[in-house]
Amino acid sequence: MKPGPSFFHYPVLFYVLFISSCKNFPAFEAGEFVPMKNLPASACESLKAERFTRNDSSITIPSPGQVAGGYFIFSFDIKNNSDRDKKFLYKIFYRAENTDGPDDFYGSWENTEQEFKATGFISPDGNYYPVLDSFRIIGNPRNEKKYYGPAWEGTPIPDSLVTRTVERIKKDTVWLSGVRSRAGKEGLEQRLLAEARYVLEQEGKNKIINKRWRRNPPAGTYSFLLVVADSAAAANTDPSASDISLKKGNGYTDPFDYFLNGEGSRLKGISVRLSSEKLRIRMADPQ
Repeated sequence: MKPGPSFFHYPVLFYVLFISSCKNFPAFEAGEFVPMKNLPASACESLKAERFTRNDSSITIPSPGQVAGGYFIFSFDIKNNSDRDKKFLYKIFYRAENTDGPDDFYGSWENTEQEFKATGFISPDGNYYPVLDSFRIIGNPRNEKKYYGPAWEGTPIPDSLVTRTVERIKKDTVWLSGVRSRAGKEGLEQRLLAEARYVLEQEGKNKIINKRWRRNPPAGTYSFLLVVADSAAAANTDPSASDISLKKGNGYTDPFDYFLNGEGSRLKGISVRLSSEKLRIRMADPQ
């Protein structure tokens, strides 16, 4: 008769199972994600997009008049399941849907080179810890160079800047003398204003900036996605997904598609949260 398994086989089997389960246990757990903590729920149903100032047709959402500071505050909870204090990495994305504008309008932080941000050290004590950060919706969120241009192209020069330039001229005795010699019947003050505007226009031609108004956020419904990762998962993320300004081949990588259905959804050490909270934007010029 064949001998049955020895009693001593069972502790070995239990040990192997225990080690295996520990390896499959996630290093962290991401809890509740709130994308607009400082915006009343009623405002999410219909928030009007306002231009930044009367001299700047760029749209920012929210505007400083809608939310103190002009940024949404978002939050999420995280629990550290490892055996030591650790930092974890995170990134937020937004995307416009059901719009009359382009169907690929999405963004994250304004500095696209800022890929994942790090939390502080999270204690492995079994508790969830809150993480707070901010973002806003802006034009040309991928910072595409084709939307850049001279500083004052398509934008009025602010009167305050003209006034400061006039003061600059007045403090320079040689410059002021030249302006005085060119002043005719129009008078010195009018000539000073004309010279100040000319100087600013010339300086603006040599100053290339991001003309975000060329691709303003469209009206429609906006969704929000949070990605939390350990350092290995962040390192294995496609660079074109974590830095949305980078192209992959001839096109860009939509982070929603990548992390929800693409390669990013299959990465180990990553947690993806698509918020059920939406933001509906309507267009309106400032009063």
